[in-house]
Amino acid sequence: MIAQGAAVHVCDVAADALADALAANRGLSGTLADVAVSDDVARLFARQAAARGISEAEVREEMTRFISLRTMIDPKGVAEMVAFLASDAAAQVTGQSIGVCGNTEWEA
Repeated sequence: MIAQGAAVHVCDVAADALADALAANRGLSGTLADVAVSDDVARLFARQAAARGISEAEVREEMTRFISLRTMIDPKGVAEMVAFLASDAAAQVTGQSIGVCGNTEWEA
């Protein structure tokens, strides 16, 4: 059995590595936690708004339109799911694909 502190550390490292990979894939710098609250996202919204002649709020609304919760993905929520899956409480969770996405919906 893994000590709780070690499991949390493993989750932190894994979440950071995943976040860095996702950020790099999107051409953003820093970790996902940084990206979620960073100037990179603000600059992205500002560039999109300026290029299209709309407000940054409208850009954010468009980017979250297909997410049921109408919010950006919270890195803390992803980290908490990773921590749960690494815990004894998730011992009966096997072979599942669990999305921490706010329930993405695609409309026609």
